[in-house]
Amino acid sequence: MPEPLLLTLPYGPSSNNHWNVFMNRLILSKEGRAYKKLVADALTRAGVRPFQADLDVRIDLYRPQ
Repeated sequence: MPEPLLLTLPYGPSSNNHWNVFMNRLILSKEGRAYKKLVADALTRAGVRPFQADLDVRIDLYRPQ
């Protein structure tokens, strides 16, 4: 079994700010795209590569105060 990977990410944008409607289509907002890039960059720095396999995920979520 591979070693677990621990990532600490900032709290993401709210659903109200994550998506926009453009020409009757739901699209990722500028803030949503920035957060997606931040997470992708963190995964790249951690050495995570795309794969096709089962994945076990544990998320500890702490809302900002």
